[in-house]
Amino acid sequence: MRITTGSVLSAFLIGMATWGPAAFAQDEGAATTAEAEEVTRGYLRNEAFGIKPQVGVLAFKDSTGDSTGRMAEGFSLEWNATRAFGMDQKVYLGPSTGLIFSHLGSATSNFVGTDPDRAVGNAGANLIIIPANLKVGYNISDRYRISAHGGGNMTYRSVANSMRLGATTSSGDADVWRMYPNVGGDVEIAFSRNALLLLRPDLTITPGDDFFTGTVGLGITLG
Repeated sequence: MRITTGSVLSAFLIGMATWGPAAFAQDEGAATTAEAEEVTRGYLRNEAFGIKPQVGVLAFKDSTGDSTGRMAEGFSLEWNATRAFGMDQKVYLGPSTGLIFSHLGSATSNFVGTDPDRAVGNAGANLIIIPANLKVGYNISDRYRISAHGGGNMTYRSVANSMRLGATTSSGDADVWRMYPNVGGDVEIAFSRNALLLLRPDLTITPGDDFFTGTVGLGITLG
């Protein structure tokens, strides 16, 4: 059987037409995946310190016993200790603190603590929360992390009876500092190497009526 140069060339061209594009597409797909992983590498896993401004809502019972809500704003300061101790960077572990402020105003005030429906007093009442928490989390990927936090919330009320938190409520118009246990969670979504979106629900447990803060933040992370 004679094999001509033309038949060999034809077979070669047919093979390139069928095998070549498939191989190229496969290589291109693998390269694209690798490039995407490289682009997002370190978004959350490389976080060492975080500064996370937040705004949200404080839900509590006021001096009249009614459930109500006020605006809350502040920031969190966090340190990821896993890098310092050479731990698996899929894990997040470290202290979390910061400051949350809310102007409570009178018991019948609006969301920002002003324009009460009726005069109940305590128009200048404010609340400050300083967390002393441990945060433990897991990096689902470089972009997503879920965590739990807990420990204690140091609280300052400029007017003690503006919130029903137990025995200290009877202190009347006096200001009062108290530490209460707390527990909560953190959901973080990175949208660049040094910035993330934070969702942070938190429950403070008191001898009286517990109170809740739910905040949304934009975090600045430092590697």
